Amino acid sequence: MMTINEKKQVFDAMLSTNEWAGNVKLPPMANRKIVLLFALVVEKELKSGSELFDLFPEGLSKELDAFIKECLEKAGLEMFYEKLKAFK
Repeated sequence: MMTINEKKQVFDAMLSTNEWAGNVKLPPMANRKIVLLFALVVEKELKSGSELFDLFPEGLSKELDAFIKECLEKAGLEMFYEKLKAFK
């Protein structure tokens, strides 16, 4: 079984290739339910200290957070999302 450090090294090696460096265009057809679910799941995993997010390089969680905020804003869900989080 690989240790977390070994997994990080493999993951870093994979992400350091040129193919991973550029931006991609995503389809603009995600519905509001998907955006909301995506935001909730990612935030929960980030806060729980999931091993998956431990594998990502430093700073990637901030980029992911910014991406989620942008998705929520474009879907018009930022206020709803904040109110929903208050119920937890």
